[in-house]
Amino acid sequence: MDLSYLTISDVKQGLKERKFSCTELTKYYFTRIESFEDLNCFITLNKKEALKKAKEVDQKIKNKEELKALEGIPCSIKD
Repeated sequence: MDLSYLTISDVKQGLKERKFSCTELTKYYFTRIESFEDLNCFITLNKKEALKKAKEVDQKIKNKEELKALEGIPCSIKD
């Protein structure tokens, strides 16, 4: 599954239906970021914290807990 062009709704649905995990999604985007490292698009990456949070979201999904509106959705912030 190509995760590049998923909308927020697609990601929420995919997580809910367990088509992919939040951890898989997070690792996918870090791999994409690292593949374009020479462009210096990102100054700071919080990979360790992001993966920790992704695992927490996966556990919530496993426990059938309700996720907050954007919980589990990867994002980046441009300064």
